[in-house]
Amino acid sequence: MVFHVVDSISVPSDTINEDRFGHSNGCFAWVIDGATDVLEERLLEGGSDAAWFAEAAHRALRTAALHPPSKLCDLPGKICEVVATQFQSAARRKPAGGHEHPSATAIIVHAHDGRIDYAAVGDCALIASTGGGHIKVGLGGKEAGDRSTAEVVANFQAKNCEASPEDAKAYMWPRIRLQRARINQHDGYGALSLTPPPPHFVVSGGFEVAPGDHVLIASDGLTRLIEVYRRYEPETLLEAAVGKGLAALVAELRGIEMDDATCRAFPRVKARDDATGVLLRIL
Repeated sequence: MVFHVVDSISVPSDTINEDRFGHSNGCFAWVIDGATDVLEERLLEGGSDAAWFAEAAHRALRTAALHPPSKLCDLPGKICEVVATQFQSAARRKPAGGHEHPSATAIIVHAHDGRIDYAAVGDCALIASTGGGHIKVGLGGKEAGDRSTAEVVANFQAKNCEASPEDAKAYMWPRIRLQRARINQHDGYGALSLTPPPPHFVVSGGFEVAPGDHVLIASDGLTRLIEVYRRYEPETLLEAAVGKGLAALVAELRGIEMDDATCRAFPRVKARDDATGVLLRIL
C-alpha cells in the first residue's frame, strides 16, 4: 500500500515560513507547524527559532522514515530527542525558562498493509475520505481555531474599540508566554519540543483505505478555513482540495484574511498564518 502526492503547498504568512512538510518512499508523509517565537532574545540562528526547530524536526523525520519505529506513536518522542541534541550544539544561550523552548505541532502518516496509521501532536489535522466514510483528526477540539484565545481577543477589542491588531497581540503576549511554559507538562499541552510529549498528548490510530481514497494533512493555518472562518466543513474542504487544488484554497484563505485585516470579523492574534497542506491519493 502506497500513496501518490496529488498536491502540496506551503505558503508563509510573511517573509519566513515556519511550516514544513515532507514525504518519503510513497508511504510516509508529514506536516510540521513551528510555534511563533515569544522570546525577547533569540536562541538560534536563522530566520526565527520556530523556523529552525521546524526544519530540524523535518530533517529528523526524513531520516526516521527510513527506519521507523514499530509503533508510530513513539516517533514524536524520538524526533524530540534528536532535535534536543542538535539544539544543545546550536543554541547561543540557555533558555530562560520553558516559555523559550522552541516547539512545533505535527502530524505524521504511514501507509502500509491496506491502512493509514497516524500520530499527531497538537493541532495539525488529517481529513480522509474512505469507503467507510470520513476520518477527521485534529479538528473540532475545545481549542480548535484557538477558541479561548479568540474569546480573549474579542473581549479586548470590545473594550478597546480603536485598538489595532498589534495592540491586541501585545495584550495577549504575557498570556501566550505563560501557556508556552506549560509545553509537555502533565497539565499543559503537547508539542514537539526540547522535551518529548507525554504519551497522553500523542494522538494516534489508524484506518483502512483502498485505492482511490484521498487523505489531506494540513497545518492549522490552512484549516482556519474550517475552524476560524467557517467556510468549509472537513468533508467539503477535502472535496475542494481534490476538485480545485490547494493553491485555490490558499488564495481563498488569504482573501478572507485581507478582507478582515483588522481581525474584528474573526478575532485572532495573528492576522495571517503559514498555511501548509499535502493531498495524498491511495494507490
